[in-house]
Amino acid sequence: MSGYYPYLLSGLPELDFGMDLSGFSYEEIYAQVVELLTPSDRAVLAFFLAFDTHGERVGEYLGLKDEEDKAQYLQDHALPAYQQKIFRASLSVLLYGEEDLKVDETPEDVERALLRIFDNAFYKAALRHGNAFVRKWFAFDGILKNTLVAFAARKQGRSPEEEFVEEASAPLLEWIKENLNEGDFGLKLRLAYAEDLFAALNLPDVFERECAIDRFRWKMAEEIVNGKDFQLDRVLCYMLQAGILRRWQKMDAESGRAYLREAVTEMRKVNLQGTDA
Repeated sequence: MSGYYPYLLSGLPELDFGMDLSGFSYEEIYAQVVELLTPSDRAVLAFFLAFDTHGERVGEYLGLKDEEDKAQYLQDHALPAYQQKIFRASLSVLLYGEEDLKVDETPEDVERALLRIFDNAFYKAALRHGNAFVRKWFAFDGILKNTLVAFAARKQGRSPEEEFVEEASAPLLEWIKENLNEGDFGLKLRLAYAEDLFAALNLPDVFERECAIDRFRWKMAEEIVNGKDFQLDRVLCYMLQAGILRRWQKMDAESGRAYLREAVTEMRKVNLQGTDA
């Protein structure tokens, strides 16, 4: 197997952050990679990419009206174990911990609650995964995610407590909560890469900030996979970077700014509605 992964990667286009994306196709790359992976490696990749589909899965879950629908769904889809566990549970158990209780929340509240359940279940499984890159990447990604939550909440003058992914970075999350009033949430005392992270976060332009954060993520992925060219880790890193490029392919400098500003506006509306409730 020592030559398997270099062979696979050699047939794929070289990726670089900031490359010309006019001929880039994530879908073609994904299809080529999946075709060449072994079944066991394909399962690891499916898990690695599962977090990005949580919104879709939540919508599908809410559309399942009875146990027969759930059973059929599980039969039709090869889902990671943490998703199977969620789909086998009733909505009242997921929300209240008890069977057959009436769900009084609005559809929007239910959707948000389920998304948090999916997110927490994913990180709990990811941090115990058998693949080293999966564990290390999502350990980093969880810290980043909760830092971004705290940073955005502070800029908007609201509490971040209900938005944290509790399973994502348990020890450091408690540290962030204890240091919410610090400019860097105390992370420069705990993380070697915090200086680079906050250099990106403190950029005033929202588009440039998003670009800098993704460049930082790209760099961290490379550091995690350094020296592992003959392992599945390098393929996972490649697909992660391809996913970053797919995001930026959809945005140029002007349309991207408009998109991000619209997204921030909508996020603020949701948060204000939640506060009024």
